[in-house]
Amino acid sequence: MEKRKSTRKGYVTVYMPEHPRAYCGFVYEHFLVAEKMLGRSLKDNEDVHHLNLNEKDNRSENLLILEHGQHTRLHNFMKRHDLYDVFRNTGDNKYHVRECECCGEYIGTVLSVDGSNKFCNQECYENYLIEKKANRPTKEELESLLKTKNKVEVGKLYGVHRTTINSWLRDYDAM
Repeated sequence: MEKRKSTRKGYVTVYMPEHPRAYCGFVYEHFLVAEKMLGRSLKDNEDVHHLNLNEKDNRSENLLILEHGQHTRLHNFMKRHDLYDVFRNTGDNKYHVRECECCGEYIGTVLSVDGSNKFCNQECYENYLIEKKANRPTKEELESLLKTKNKVEVGKLYGVHRTTINSWLRDYDAM
């Protein structure tokens, strides 16, 4: 059975005294995973970076093998641009980069329940609402469409959910 423990810095270690990088019999688990990924031992000038900055997350898809200088430059860049929280939250699936639904600019957003993270600013949100209202069918067009299509199909025509069709009908006093 494998003997494992965490260090004070949060890294997971595995008891493997025969490993060339072992210290007091323990080697970092992320080193072992990286070596398995590479199919060889890590070189002295190679570091293993945790993409989501969670030192306990040693899944292969979370690890990146870099030369020491590249790893240092990466952390300097992250520090200079204040990106540590972005990467941590990305790992927790809380932070996403997406396009503003109005202007198409890329924005980094923390996921919200109310959808307030779809726009880069209040002006874009207001422009989006104006544009959506302008693309709304008239009462007569909507009633005509609903004679041959269901609300889901009409919603797809206008890029809205079927509940939006219900709201339009209520606005037009057509329900």
